[in-house]
Amino acid sequence: MEIEGYCLRCAAPIPRGSHYCPRCGAPTAVHYTSKPPRIRLTPGLGLALLVAGAALYLYAFTLAPPEAGPTVAELAAYLVPGGAALLLASLLWRALKPWAIELLVPAGAALTLVEHVLLFAMGVEAPSLLGVFKAGIAFMAAGVAAWLMARREASLLNTQVELSRSPLALSLATALLLELVMASGGAFSPAAVERSLLALTALGVAVWLTWHFYAPRVFKMYIGSTPGTTVMLDTGVTREELGYEFTTILLRSFTLVLMVFSAIVLALQLASPQTDLSSIPSFISVAKYSLAAEVALGVFGPPAYWLSDALDLRVFDRARLTLEKAAPIDMLDNMVDAFALLGFLLTLRDITLAVTPADANPALYLPVAIFNSVLLFYYYVAVTLPPALIATALYHKYSFRGQLQALLSELKPLGVDALPALIGEASRSSGGERQISS
Repeated sequence: MEIEGYCLRCAAPIPRGSHYCPRCGAPTAVHYTSKPPRIRLTPGLGLALLVAGAALYLYAFTLAPPEAGPTVAELAAYLVPGGAALLLASLLWRALKPWAIELLVPAGAALTLVEHVLLFAMGVEAPSLLGVFKAGIAFMAAGVAAWLMARREASLLNTQVELSRSPLALSLATALLLELVMASGGAFSPAAVERSLLALTALGVAVWLTWHFYAPRVFKMYIGSTPGTTVMLDTGVTREELGYEFTTILLRSFTLVLMVFSAIVLALQLASPQTDLSSIPSFISVAKYSLAAEVALGVFGPPAYWLSDALDLRVFDRARLTLEKAAPIDMLDNMVDAFALLGFLLTLRDITLAVTPADANPALYLPVAIFNSVLLFYYYVAVTLPPALIATALYHKYSFRGQLQALLSELKPLGVDALPALIGEASRSSGGERQISS
């Protein structure tokens, strides 16, 4: 049987010329051109998580032993709303509206804001509010995961679908919601709201302006120019790979948060080794220092990395016959991908263990520790992410592509088709043939 593609609904093979899936009967006008991944964004996936969470709730309050019940219930508190969000996202994907999936992120931020306003600003005390807060966090995480799954599947379709709509507006709205979450918590006051909105927004604009004027200079400094080397361009980069989507901006802004966190923690450890980083006051100090570092240090990290990733430039060394990224770019890549996230999680673990009370009932320790860890992570991100998100969104909207074109015009990199001639020239000048390494 000659296969034309795979069903969008059930992933079954579609015989060539068939207008309906032979397994589920769905129309095949839109289908996968190659076999889709085993784990897909389907209603079954969201429903499975939703049912699993509901079952865990039931188990926690009926059959679970006393020492396990609270922990099981804590996990269920995130699984139920997360499964519901994935179920909704899968239905949006079935309707070929993956752009609408991104709305789950600001919707989650709005849920946490509702909880904060009711609890701190209006003085409403209800146990269910804690569930609203956890649901907001689950919605944000599920929204990001669902959109990434949809983007992967969209690349396999026989037609193009709109992945993102109004990314700048979504970025600014999410940043605003997170700013309001921080302003409405604890010692709530109208003055606190005004200070939070003005300060964090102004900081985000300042970071963007720094990137706008100085990111290309930092990139050229990283690339460098030494005798015997030639900058080249890998022509595998396409315009589609430089997409401008809200979720991409969100994840890239988190890259900046991780980078400055790592830099601040390292600086504190070197300058003040006696500082205890496993305390709430120190964690707050790190958050404050990170905000300042987003302006002072941010330009030396993510923008140069994004420009390098988009241009995909390589430095060809005639003497060593190597073709590789500039060393600072590789260092940034490794730091962001591994060490920054690992260091952040380890610090978060230490603080969680330090602030979680050793309750007389061991059954309550683990669920309280889980919630404290999620809470600390969310609050740190809610403080440091808004300016990073504002800066990243403005940079990609108004600066990024212009800087790419300007750098290409100035650097005039050679195409990969010139590589054989350069290798031959370098080999002849050294008196023999050698192999290139990369």
